[in-house]
Amino acid sequence: MRFTIFCAVMLTAVQIATAQITVLQPTMESMFSVGNPITLYFGTSPTDTTVDVGQQGGPHVYDFSTVSFTLFKIDTVKQVSTIPYLASRFPGSAVTQNFAAGGDENNHNIWVFANDQLRNVGQYEQYNADSILVVHEDPYDIFMQFPIQFGGTTSITVSVIDSVFSGGVFVSDTASTIPIYTVVDGWGTLKLPGEPDRPCLRIRWYEDPEDFHAKSFRFVTNDGLIININTRNDQPDEGIIEFDGEILLFRSSTVTSVSESAVPASFTLHQNYPNPFNPSSTIQFSIPSFSFVTLKIYNLLGKEITTLVSENLTEGHYSRSWNAEGMPSGIYYYRLTTRDGQKTKTLVFTK
Repeated sequence: MRFTIFCAVMLTAVQIATAQITVLQPTMESMFSVGNPITLYFGTSPTDTTVDVGQQGGPHVYDFSTVSFTLFKIDTVKQVSTIPYLASRFPGSAVTQNFAAGGDENNHNIWVFANDQLRNVGQYEQYNADSILVVHEDPYDIFMQFPIQFGGTTSITVSVIDSVFSGGVFVSDTASTIPIYTVVDGWGTLKLPGEPDRPCLRIRWYEDPEDFHAKSFRFVTNDGLIININTRNDQPDEGIIEFDGEILLFRSSTVTSVSESAVPASFTLHQNYPNPFNPSSTIQFSIPSFSFVTLKIYNLLGKEITTLVSENLTEGHYSRSWNAEGMPSGIYYYRLTTRDGQKTKTLVFTK
């Protein structure tokens, strides 16, 4: 009897000890320090549209070993004050990376560390040579609250202002007031393909009330690795979910690389994100070999709305944005055509 009680006590003690996974602010400050390269990977699940985000509580195994990760881009962290088109719009003390697909386009998330938090200041996205979207958040959204520990929660109401500029001239803006919540609701072991297991925490981020639909699951390790999976509020908090866009993996230069393939293994058209969207959404695709590529948007009647791509492209991973400003709300189609075939998916524009 005493042995049974002893074993039960020891098991409880081990579980409690294991639960004390903590991610400290210096870990993330090092990851987002100026000059540090951060690598972005896109992940594709075997089902293409669903993934298992695991359970709340712990200890659990968060198994992404069947996800195929492909290298998308490496960019060093820069101070916003050193980038003219950002310095005039965002706090100079903030930091950023450019995660556009390539060429002269720019796509920045803006971050700042303040009050034991990593906060999302806003976003800068270049649609084409003339048009840009600038997103400001007031107050800044809380991306992480330090120290990150199981059971931690945050809540904040954020005013999000989306401003569109064309040729340097202000065109329009939309404003939304959004209550946002985070809860560190899971802990355990993170499995990645070809990598040693890592302790991790699971963070669930979501918008409320019902007219805002975004939710994401974030898996954070204590050695500078973040997985982010975007979905919708109608998806469950545990188990199999439908994800919007990509499974994104951010890795600091100090973390050993996950198994990756720089050249896509197959012709892939990914679901746009966000979806539904207003006014812009990103479409990503991969081609395994040189090809003439077209990417077009159609309405429900099959009428072509716009062409996002019409050119020869080498093998690789690509990203294009569609700004639906001025279009009626509703369901649209986007179709990718290459030498390897044709694929079509739907996207939803809501005002």
